[in-house]
Amino acid sequence: MVLSNNFLWWCKECGVPLLKSECENCGHKGVKICSDLKPMFYEECRFLKKGTGKKFPGESWQEKLWMRHKTIWFNGRRLFRLSANGKPTIIKEYPHRDNLTKYVTQKTLYKANKTRIDELEKKAISFIKEIIKSYPERKPVVSFSGGKDSTVVSYLIRKALGVNKVFHIFGNTTIEYPDTYSYIDRFFRNNKKIPLCENSSNHTFFEMCKLIGPPSRTNAWCCSVFKAAPIATIVNRVNGKHGVISFEGIRKKESARRRNRQDTYFNKKIVHQLSAYPILEWREIDVWFYLLIKGLDFNDAYRKGFSRVGCLYVSDNKKEYESNKVVSP
Repeated sequence: MVLSNNFLWWCKECGVPLLKSECENCGHKGVKICSDLKPMFYEECRFLKKGTGKKFPGESWQEKLWMRHKTIWFNGRRLFRLSANGKPTIIKEYPHRDNLTKYVTQKTLYKANKTRIDELEKKAISFIKEIIKSYPERKPVVSFSGGKDSTVVSYLIRKALGVNKVFHIFGNTTIEYPDTYSYIDRFFRNNKKIPLCENSSNHTFFEMCKLIGPPSRTNAWCCSVFKAAPIATIVNRVNGKHGVISFEGIRKKESARRRNRQDTYFNKKIVHQLSAYPILEWREIDVWFYLLIKGLDFNDAYRKGFSRVGCLYVSDNKKEYESNKVVSP
């Protein structure tokens, strides 16, 4: 399933990132830039402009604004470097002469990267079908967190099977982002044929903190209590001892801990669950291209600049939420 490479290119003619060195839309050679990018959206740009006092040359990816970690890129060149302390402070400004000349569409984004996007989809769907065929007694389900990766996996599973009636399992920690709950409600309201299996712990996060202290790297009890145990109950209810294939949006590029993941894993915490990762090799930009090109709805937290939407009280997520929560109009 290995498809990733280490670089992106930029097409000056079309104003889009390229997953291969040549633009399939105009035929021009791209300029090598960096290894990964995420799109910027109006809400995030508005927040950063207000916080930094700087004028931006655009207001979204459709106006050629993208980001890599804390560096903002415009039209294939570095524009600003932001501080990493959670506050929108510009610590370096790069000279540029480019002006906004063309509004980029989803169609252009796809046409410029068609071969790569189609290949990503084909490989993922082939993997899904192969795993399901290999374990016919297991019921395929989607582990749905409300994040961008599980949104893509949901779409791929349903496309591979040709049906919407695929169980989606949401392990409700009760401490997700408010935007995550709003998105999950919206997703299932707009996809009424998708069955949702939701469960949560009998204990609240703060009750458990009082009993055994807050979770930490050395005592990460929160995952077992608020995710593994409730999901295990759902799995048994869905298919009993025959078990499930849980398709999940895990990607190697997300963290060092996930870098050595195999594409399947017999879950040790959740009995009767085989975890499978159809987008394991995808980069962040691959996921975003797929979402944008397919026109898929996604969690509004990303529009506000959040890079991940895990549990709110995980230290990094809480810090990011506190600094960005004022973004909403």
